[in-house]
Amino acid sequence: MNDKKEKEKLYLNFLLKYLQYDYSEIKNPNDNPDFKLIINNKKIGIELTRIFDTTGKPTLMEIESEHEKIADKLLKLFNKAVLPKIDINISFVPSRPLLSKIDHQKYAWQLFDIILTHFPTNNSFLIVNDPHILPKIIVAIRVARYDFIEINSIATTKFGFVIKDFQTSLQKILDKKHKKINGYDKTCNEFWLLVYSDGSSGAAMFQPTIDTIEYKYTSKFKRVFYISNMNPNKIYELNLVQI
Repeated sequence: MNDKKEKEKLYLNFLLKYLQYDYSEIKNPNDNPDFKLIINNKKIGIELTRIFDTTGKPTLMEIESEHEKIADKLLKLFNKAVLPKIDINISFVPSRPLLSKIDHQKYAWQLFDIILTHFPTNNSFLIVNDPHILPKIIVAIRVARYDFIEINSIATTKFGFVIKDFQTSLQKILDKKHKKINGYDKTCNEFWLLVYSDGSSGAAMFQPTIDTIEYKYTSKFKRVFYISNMNPNKIYELNLVQI
């Protein structure tokens, strides 16, 4: 089971615990929808999907992706170098302009040179935050060097804030999934959708308001649920207008 499937199974288990239904899972290589369960003598197909903030141009997801690309290139440089293993944390400026592939490599080399110049002594760490030294897109770099570090690793800062009113985003997810529902296993008696936010990035932090939960969504799914990693014991079932 891959990481995505394991995460989906985790959130599905939260849902099943909340519903308190007796069920059995149908093991099948056909993953349309993601899971199939027998509940109350009905075959229920359950689709899972993550919700992200897609507002702004570029979006937070795109910005974070840019930063990850720089970090990946920097990591490759350190993995090729014959140096003690280190742990790096990069704090980026949350700027909107997207970068080119040339920019990714350029910034990676700049950071590589800066870290080499400020390489920590054994079993210590240091922080570089001088704006005269750092590229304009970087706020600070923390570099740690300890005997217990066995591989090079790099983490980047995440941006964002908790989004509370996201009716439009939920409806867009439903509309997108409606286009695929005809391809689901037709032996299922019902199809359910579980939307989850896992807080894995600044673009994935949601906590619904009453307006978001009480909004009437149009749906081809029989039941639609929402769960947030901020409170996984609280499951919301959305109000639906069947279409």
